[in-house]
Amino acid sequence: MKILAFLQNQWFKNPDRARRALAAAEADGYRDAWPRRLLFAGCITGRRLKSALGEDLCRQIIWENASPQIAGKASECFKPDPAHMLAAIRKHRPQIILLFGKVAQQGWFEVIDHPTPPATPADQVIIPAANILHAPHPAARGKGVIERLLLLGSEIRQRIELDSRTAPGTADLPIGRQVPA
Repeated sequence: MKILAFLQNQWFKNPDRARRALAAAEADGYRDAWPRRLLFAGCITGRRLKSALGEDLCRQIIWENASPQIAGKASECFKPDPAHMLAAIRKHRPQIILLFGKVAQQGWFEVIDHPTPPATPADQVIIPAANILHAPHPAARGKGVIERLLLLGSEIRQRIELDSRTAPGTADLPIGRQVPA
């Protein structure tokens, strides 16, 4: 089962260097590995995800950001880029989408509120609404973050086990096409 997760955006102490490294990774065809490799290189977000979801599940997930922009400090946050998110969804064609934090959730709502018609029928992706899962950003402060991440891990494992793509009562949500009211 393919799982695509969106965080907000990456940040680095030297964002220009990171942008050059990302450009090189894209040129070499390693763009998809970039977020995962850096996410689990020791930052608090990666440590909390590994702790809550487990290494095996973290390896199975395709990691992406709601904004492709790279920040220069942890407090810097960019608006989501729904076109970027939609491109990732169309490319990876996941059965489950994970939205970590308010920025990723806002980006998702922008994707479904202002759909872009698919260029071809092959571009249309249908994901059961029950398989759009959200949780706080792993680095968020506050009560219940770790507990919610642990619960999310259980929910993901249940969906993998049941493969609930067509579970009874689940409304399919076409991505890239207006949903009839």
